[in-house]
Amino acid sequence: MKKILLLLLCSAFTFLLNAQTGDVSLALQLVNKNSDAIGLSKEDINNAIVRDSYFDEVAGVQLVYLQQTYKGLPVFNQIHVLAFKNGVLASAA
Repeated sequence: MKKILLLLLCSAFTFLLNAQTGDVSLALQLVNKNSDAIGLSKEDINNAIVRDSYFDEVAGVQLVYLQQTYKGLPVFNQIHVLAFKNGVLASAA
């Protein structure tokens, strides 16, 4: 019984991790599509990582936290908070 419960829990965590990966790829697509509106060059986007991304159902926006990196290391306090509604940039802070 314990083995079955452990297997089910591991499966659930695997599905949760895969869902987060989908948000990151969607976030990168949105950032690339709206790079001119954000004011980022392709080099800036290549030197950035998605810190977090999720869909806010109340506001109907996809929130993306994009952090600047230097040689693969995150730069402290250099984060763009981006909100996309219907695939278009709604807010950048």
